[in-house]
Amino acid sequence: MHAKYKLFEEVKERSDFMVKQLSEGDYRSQDVYVNNLLHLINTYSEFTKFMTDSEFIAWTQINHPIALIEVAMTGRIIMAVQNFFLIPKKGCI
Repeated sequence: MHAKYKLFEEVKERSDFMVKQLSEGDYRSQDVYVNNLLHLINTYSEFTKFMTDSEFIAWTQINHPIALIEVAMTGRIIMAVQNFFLIPKKGCI
């Protein structure tokens, strides 16, 4: 399970970086912002392979519950921004 969590952590680090970049970056172009948002959406989709594994979720809830909460909140952030920009949820890129 630890090896799988390491992969999960790598995806989380990339998505956390993109959330920080989107929230704190100095964007002069909406196109660049939306492009970065699409990269975040694509990265976030990599969590599917972890979230569909019930054993992994159960293990992570015990050992790293905050990480799961943060991933869920990233999903909510994406949904809110998609709603604002009216970006389709599937087939973005």
